[in-house]
Amino acid sequence: MWRIAAGMLIVVLCVLLSVRADCVVNVVSYTVEPIRGSGAARYLIPAIVAGLAIRLAWRGRCSTTGVICAIAAAGAGCLLLAGAAPGLSPASYAALAGSWAGISAALVSLGRSGCTHLPKSSGAAGSVDPPRASRLPAVILSCAIFASTTWHAWMQVVQWRHFSLGFADVGLFVVELENLLPWKPEAAGRFASTRLGFHCIPLFYALAPVYAVVRTPVLLMIVGPLALNAAALPFFSLARARTGCAWTGLAAGLGWLALPSLSRLPHANTYGFQSIYLAAPFVAAFVCLGLQGRRRASWAALVLAMLCEETVCGVAAGWGAYVALVQTKRRDGACLVGVALAYLALTTQVIIPAFAAEARYTRVDLFGDLSVDAVVSRLSRPEAWAFLAALAAPLVAGWVRAPGLLIVAAPTLLLVLTMAEGSYLSIKYWHQTSVLPVLYAAALVGWTTSSRRSLKAASELKPDVRPGSTARATVVAGLAGILIAHQWLGFSPLAHAFSPMMAATGWDQPDVRMNVVRFVQERFDPDATHVVATERLAMHFTRYVTVRSTPGVIFDAIPAGRCVLVVDRSDTWDRTVSSGRIEALLEDASAAGFGSVMTQGSVEVFVRE
Repeated sequence: MWRIAAGMLIVVLCVLLSVRADCVVNVVSYTVEPIRGSGAARYLIPAIVAGLAIRLAWRGRCSTTGVICAIAAAGAGCLLLAGAAPGLSPASYAALAGSWAGISAALVSLGRSGCTHLPKSSGAAGSVDPPRASRLPAVILSCAIFASTTWHAWMQVVQWRHFSLGFADVGLFVVELENLLPWKPEAAGRFASTRLGFHCIPLFYALAPVYAVVRTPVLLMIVGPLALNAAALPFFSLARARTGCAWTGLAAGLGWLALPSLSRLPHANTYGFQSIYLAAPFVAAFVCLGLQGRRRASWAALVLAMLCEETVCGVAAGWGAYVALVQTKRRDGACLVGVALAYLALTTQVIIPAFAAEARYTRVDLFGDLSVDAVVSRLSRPEAWAFLAALAAPLVAGWVRAPGLLIVAAPTLLLVLTMAEGSYLSIKYWHQTSVLPVLYAAALVGWTTSSRRSLKAASELKPDVRPGSTARATVVAGLAGILIAHQWLGFSPLAHAFSPMMAATGWDQPDVRMNVVRFVQERFDPDATHVVATERLAMHFTRYVTVRSTPGVIFDAIPAGRCVLVVDRSDTWDRTVSSGRIEALLEDASAAGFGSVMTQGSVEVFVRE
């Protein structure tokens, strides 16, 4: 009776929380805003979670302590949900975050206190299912990765064609690949402004041969989400190794794909692709292989991750601290920390300054004043706590049993939290990418770590139940908690924010500005024309000889020959437009010999022959 009461309480709370259509969470300001939520899709996730909760409660042999913990966690979620009225202050977001954490903790408590009945042939904990038994879950996960990547790529193409992807940063990465084409006119001169002046990203350039064949920005719109989603495979392997069940590995992989932050990274608040995305599968492999004791393979994955971007050194140093402090292998840990710091010094003090226009590592400017008072103030600001709550809500129940792994994420998280710009502390940005696999691995290890009490209870109540079955049920419960957080914080057709966003942005309707893009592309030869455009328009002209966004442009510095200026007066993301300097820009263009050739709506095209 206890277990039925716990399951039903979680179901009621889940349904109340999920079907609310009167508010959504703004993941930039972390406030709950009144708005019409998504349609029938909002019922799918609560239905899934309700089914999982009932199954865990009904089929499990729950201990009284475990059920009391589940009821207490769900009850706390109910109390917090009562304060989550729409349109209030960030306190309403805090109430919702507490509700998500309460539901996740309740589900995990149910999964941990009772184990699902499994036949004896399932295998013991730590064993692996026969190849034939494990093949289907692996195929399903691969299909899920393909489907998620396809959806994210399609969504980015839609946003690109509706001028919701900026030239910074995805356009700059596309231009970087364009500059590598040996037959491109003036490629050598244009390579003077390179992404290597900002980050050390040698592995990114491995995309150049593929780009030379397809030559479209869509390549990065596919590669970015593919790299992020591919990190599900190491988690599949880790969960299968720890529980002896490939289906549990499938649940772990799906949990990664459903993480709210992961669903928002491909778009990255209009910035799009980031080089750090390439590191995600390697960081995941590094951590998962390291936890399985496969040191050489783990180190190889770490090297590849660090070659994606130097910021991964924070994770490497954190792993060294974990090895030294938790695994008590002080010599190995110290060596790993030393190698990470040495590579960081090499990249930030030698390699990057050699390519940077200012001959220094400019990314340090993101931190501004680093005095003790400034750092303490930033760590205690509301944005920092909201950011951590968004990352922790669906995972914190797992962290309780694996807190040591959080040491690995600590250095990078501290750097992110001390950035001067508070608006960057949002899951819509990419700064948490390198630690997201670490945070998820910590939760997964916690979910698959069974207490001695639960193992004893399981063996006494069900002799035919293997010890790993409790961990399997807990991983499934963790997936259910992630789905609830995804519905509020994620971005997909299953999330509350999807339908309102599509309606508000007009992404479901054609954008007339594409007529101007087609006019320029059809009339002016890309191999003989320079382009200057406002931020969102510039993203459509990456194949031209040179392409510049309008902020800071000097027309006299543009090489001789035909040059096209395309201005969108409605592009408030462009600093020239938002600062009211667009008329001054057009006066400078007129003085430089530009003449108007087309006007449509807010967009005007000028040409200098």
